[in-house]
Formats: sequence, structure tokens, C-alpha cells
Amino acid sequence: MEKGKPVFVGNFLGRSWTRVTSKTTLPAGAVELRAEFAYDGGGLGKGGTLSLFVNDKKVGDARMAATHPLTLGLGGALDVGMDSGAPVDDAYTPPFRFNGTIEKVVLRTKKP
Repeated sequence: MEKGKPVFVGNFLGRSWTRVTSKTTLPAGAVELRAEFAYDGGGLGKGGTLSLFVNDKKVGDARMAATHPLTLGLGGALDVGMDSGAPVDDAYTPPFRFNGTIEKVVLRTKKP
């Protein structure tokens, strides 16, 4: 990971990682980051496309071949600002704290 360049990671059971990394560093000041996952559909465990946006400009995408075909139970967590459990990516060691300010987090889901 390069300092100042946002990354979106899809983790498939800790066996493979799909990474989308912006080619440019984040601009100064307030920034809106958005990550999207477009599932292929057609059954459980199929792949999809990861996309990363900075201030509504698409800065990269990558193809994820497969996804988890089932839920993983209570061991997982959705952390904001640091990783309190197992790392999403093998490129860092938790807690990997963010030292900026996060004003808001929005999670949107839609039914396929």
C-alpha cells in the first residue's frame, strides 16, 4: 500500500485478495470515498466487480472471481477507523489506525 492512495480490498476467505488502488494520492481537504461491489448474480459464491471512487470520480476497478457462498457468523466485524480483528488485507497488521477525521459512514445495500 502506498501512503495517501486509497485502496478497496475484497477478501475471499483469507485465500485471495482483490485490490483496487487509486493511481493518485488523495487531494487535500475533505474527501468523499466510495466503494461499490457489483455482484454477478446467478447463485451463491459468484464473483463481481469492485470499484473505487474519490469525490465521485472512478479511480479504479478490479474483478473478484468468487465471493463467500454463506455467512461467516459472529466472528467478523465492520470496523471504521481501525481494524480490531483479523486484517481484511495481508498487506498490513492490525489495528492499523486511521489518523484523520471520519465525519460520516454510509452503508447502502440493494437486493439483487
